[in-house]
Amino acid sequence: MNVSGIGNKLQLQEKLKSNRKIYLLLIVLVVIIVGLVGVVLWLVQQNNQLRKQLAVSPTPRPEDDQPLAETPDPTANWKVYSNPQTPFTFKYPSSKPWEDQYAVYVSIKGAKQPADKEDLYDGIYLEFNKKPIDLGSKTLSEYIDTAIEEIPKEFATLYEEKRTINTGNASGYSYMTLGPDLYKHYFLQSPKGKNVYYIHEGVLDYENQEYRNLVNQILSTFEFIE
Repeated sequence: MNVSGIGNKLQLQEKLKSNRKIYLLLIVLVVIIVGLVGVVLWLVQQNNQLRKQLAVSPTPRPEDDQPLAETPDPTANWKVYSNPQTPFTFKYPSSKPWEDQYAVYVSIKGAKQPADKEDLYDGIYLEFNKKPIDLGSKTLSEYIDTAIEEIPKEFATLYEEKRTINTGNASGYSYMTLGPDLYKHYFLQSPKGKNVYYIHEGVLDYENQEYRNLVNQILSTFEFIE
């Protein structure tokens, strides 16, 4: 019996068993590594999704749930001027307008108006002409351009260029002239474009009491009745 041959076989079997254990360990390690990589990728994916959700839907703050406060309408309690013979209406805060066959007049005297002066010294003056303007063959814009060109230079100069304006349901243009005082001229066209009416404005505000804002509020209520 060959003793050395038997010994070699035993050594070979031991090596095979050892190699099998190593292979099994490698397989287990590969499985564990693949599992860890899968877990890491899943966590990264979940983290990215969470970031996207936070970016799209930010955490609401307590103040976001509060309803926005409505800005009060300063003209809500004003009186309304209307006349069946006049094709427009507007609101005014005080000092009832007076009128004649040509125009409706609004004069509001300020706190600095001297008691012994009848002429307006501090406040606003508005004149709403009742007669529509005859544009002839011109558009309203062309009519304004001509009016500006024909300003008598010895009495006044152009202070503010022609501007587009919208008041109530009317639209048109305005410009300002500077003479003895500063005046603003409005030309408002009815919604259907049938008629154009002229409004003349004078503001005497030597102490910056924001009378211009009051004029803007009055004109914001101007509407044509058609």
